Amino acid sequence: MGIVKMERKISRLRSKASRRKTSLKIQAFMPVIKKVDIEELKASFKNQPAKKADKKEEVTAEKEA
Repeated sequence: MGIVKMERKISRLRSKASRRKTSLKIQAFMPVIKKVDIEELKASFKNQPAKKADKKEEVTAEKEA
C-alpha cells in the first residue's frame, strides 16, 4: 500500500511541475518582431484613396448646390 501512495504522489508532483513549466513558457513567450520599414508604411497609407471622405464631400456639395 505504501508504495502505491508514493507512486501516486510522485506522478502528481511530476504533473504539477509539468503544468507549471508549460505555463511559464506560455507567459514568457514573445512573438517574433519582424523588421518593418515605417516610412514605407506611411507612404502606402498616403497613396490609398480616401473613399469615405469623398462621399462626405459629395454630400456636402449637393446640399450647398
